[in-house]
Amino acid sequence: MIADRQRSRANLEAFFGELDTMSQEDRIPAMARWVEDLVKEQGLDFLAVMAASVPGLIDPEQEALALEMRYGERVDAALAKRGAVSDSASRPALLREFRRAELSGAAALRRMLDGDFSDEEKPKFFPAFEPVSQPPAAHAAGASQEVLSARRVYDLWAGKRLGKLADDTLRRYKPTLYSLSAFSKDRDVRQMTDVDIHAWAKHRVAAEGVTARTVNRNDLVAVNSVFNYMTSLNGDRLLQHNPAEGVKLDEDVRQESRENHFRQHEIKAILTASNRVRIGGKFPRAAASRRWAPWIAAYSGARIQEIVGLRRNEVRVEGNIWIFDFKRTKTYVPRRVPIHEHLLELGLLDYVQSVTEGPLFFDGADPEALDKPDGEHDYAKKKPEEMRASELATWVRHVAKLDKDVDPNHFWRHTFKTIAQSRRVRMEERWRDALTGHSVKSVGRKYEHPDIGDLAEAMALYPRYEL
Repeated sequence: MIADRQRSRANLEAFFGELDTMSQEDRIPAMARWVEDLVKEQGLDFLAVMAASVPGLIDPEQEALALEMRYGERVDAALAKRGAVSDSASRPALLREFRRAELSGAAALRRMLDGDFSDEEKPKFFPAFEPVSQPPAAHAAGASQEVLSARRVYDLWAGKRLGKLADDTLRRYKPTLYSLSAFSKDRDVRQMTDVDIHAWAKHRVAAEGVTARTVNRNDLVAVNSVFNYMTSLNGDRLLQHNPAEGVKLDEDVRQESRENHFRQHEIKAILTASNRVRIGGKFPRAAASRRWAPWIAAYSGARIQEIVGLRRNEVRVEGNIWIFDFKRTKTYVPRRVPIHEHLLELGLLDYVQSVTEGPLFFDGADPEALDKPDGEHDYAKKKPEEMRASELATWVRHVAKLDKDVDPNHFWRHTFKTIAQSRRVRMEERWRDALTGHSVKSVGRKYEHPDIGDLAEAMALYPRYEL
């Protein structure tokens, strides 16, 4: 880089040395050749700036090309944030104004470097922005004339993402996009700006009682995900910009009320209630979920939905080790977990073997075995294991009298790992992560795959729950 600069400086000094010896007639073509060579060396970026510095020096056609190459993408990005696009008539003037603003900014930086921080020469040529009255996409060739409300955009997005995203993701995003559509009175998304999205987000907090944290982490994530996809090639660029980009509500400082794992009296209350459940009645598998799911979670750290989704053939013996073979996980990565010896002593296998086939903890035919007509997929309907997990959480909260800040299901994952890493157990982190399906921190760890024997030895370290 330094050598290139030194060479360019030497060439420049040599050129001006020759220029002093030329007649006025020879200087003009010499200057033209010099500029041409310089452009080849420095590129079109240099040409765009030179055209502004020396008016008339550069051919207009070359200047237009240089401006587009240097500023085109930035101009489009700036317009997209305002929900606007340029047309062929306004494009050249817009690019020149963008260049003028850049050069003005560079001049201001030079003044600041010299210690002049006054704003007397701050550009006064920026007019106030006025939103376009028509959807910007409508001006583009071939753009859809259909009104693209947030509701409609979601429906189109869901159709494209079906089978590529989890059904629960499609289902969770739907009420959010429909809420935005209702708030905006089904206004075309292409006419929306960040101001509109921010107003809706504030409405969610003020009128609907949703916390700013939830809006930021759930609602705005959903809207951004959908809109960003529909601006991509995979989304057929149905939208030219994402009006939700950069929108975020201010959050109050969150004070955690307690740790995210069960305390000893809560563990005792939940597991004691589970021990009292008798399997039978009209819904025996629902009763079985109350009897066994909390215990399995306590001795595995598995997610409740993973547990209640187990099938009869997924509790099996491998070698001489009984395992849970979790196939439907949140991360889509199956894992095998050795069954703690206390669960075997409590009689879990007796229940498993009483089920002939299919799901262990919900009734009816296995939904994965049902044949559906081509194209039919009801992603809006909750899966049986989701409903069972939700029902189980309600039951646990009631029988154990848990505080509102306690998550009846998810706290088991925290509890399992908290006990496993404690000084009295000292299970290695790699085994804790493998048993619970947590991602590893280092690239090297991703190449390590503990066998079931190693995991069984690790599980043997885990202490029994004494009630």
